[in-house]
Amino acid sequence: MEPKSKDRKLSPLGVAASAALIGMVLGNDDILREILLRLGFTSCLVRAAAVCKQWYRVASDLDFLLRFRALHPPRVLGFYDNELLRFVPRPHPPEIASIVRRCCSLHIGYRVDILYDCRNGRVILCLVDDTGEEGTFRYAICSSLYPERGLTFFPWPDENSDDEEGEDEDEDDNDDGDNDLLWSVFDQGLLLPEDGGDGLSCTSVTMTRSVRGIRAHICDLQAGNWNKVRSSEVVLWADLPEQLVACRNFGFLAYGKVYRICMADHILGIDLASTSLFLIKLPEGVKHRSHAANIGLSCAEVPGFNLIHVSEDFQLSVWIYRTDCSGPGNWELVDTVCLRQAFGHLVHPTWFSGNVFFSVNDVRDNAEFVLFEIEQQLFYLDVSRRTVEKVYHGTQSHGCPFDVCPLVMVWPPTFPELNND
Repeated sequence: MEPKSKDRKLSPLGVAASAALIGMVLGNDDILREILLRLGFTSCLVRAAAVCKQWYRVASDLDFLLRFRALHPPRVLGFYDNELLRFVPRPHPPEIASIVRRCCSLHIGYRVDILYDCRNGRVILCLVDDTGEEGTFRYAICSSLYPERGLTFFPWPDENSDDEEGEDEDEDDNDDGDNDLLWSVFDQGLLLPEDGGDGLSCTSVTMTRSVRGIRAHICDLQAGNWNKVRSSEVVLWADLPEQLVACRNFGFLAYGKVYRICMADHILGIDLASTSLFLIKLPEGVKHRSHAANIGLSCAEVPGFNLIHVSEDFQLSVWIYRTDCSGPGNWELVDTVCLRQAFGHLVHPTWFSGNVFFSVNDVRDNAEFVLFEIEQQLFYLDVSRRTVEKVYHGTQSHGCPFDVCPLVMVWPPTFPELNND
């Protein structure tokens, strides 16, 4: 008598029945959505979308992506340390470990001087070329997720390429003898497009000042070439409600506007389309401390931005400022977090002595997470889950805040293009 086989084979009728059952489950869009929602990582979602057109349609649907993001916010892959000029990865599960290894393999080939901006996997760098007798600066955009693409170099915009109309307006305004020769740059930044761009685009914003006031100069890099510089009208010092204070970060871009924390009670805004400057008063009870950043800004789900504020008693507040209404925007308090409870066992008794350096290092889209620097240690707060973890330890010996920029997974995910078949 022959032994029974351990591998039982289905009859043709059984195979057909099994295929029918699978088709009933995976062919149902409602059930398929619930299955795909449990993947956990956008990289897995993109792979699933490549199975067939039905899966592609479900995975790339906007309403589905909003649900997916609510359950699985884009993960922080690691941090760029501008002091040590290196990428510091975070530990991750095997599903995305290969992505992190790819980021670590990025070879710049130059000494990095400044990391200007980082969005959706792209980074703007100021590099020092030491090949000559004296180091010269070069500017480049690179993709951390695709290091094989290398660097895309671009020149610094010509600050003297202002349009003739703007120059005429300046001459009319300078009746008191002030002229362009007396304007000096006090801050400047390079910002990536809100979707991260295509590797060949960014925006330059330069702030200048004179004895009369301040103004902004805006220039766009498109397809590797700079457009003409657009200048704002002069805002007189007498029209500013308060003096400018030190600005740790240049600012951030959201819905076509740049917002800068450079005053104690106001936010300075720059409209890129109209090249106009405007002011937004901070919420009642919120005040910016220039010696240690207690405020952070991030993009919101609706036109406007989120504001994170940490009070002296370690209370974190999340505000939203909307700009999509017909009237002026207004502040709304949407969340509060007791940091003493959230930090739990990570809290050190000396933190509440009043002599400890505490700073908001970075806030990301929708105020989903906040990075805090406390005594040269970096902590990651998941705002919705109220969880905190220590993710980095700085090495600065001079007591200044270290410059760390998080690299977050791309959102929305980039799906493959469908072919004609």
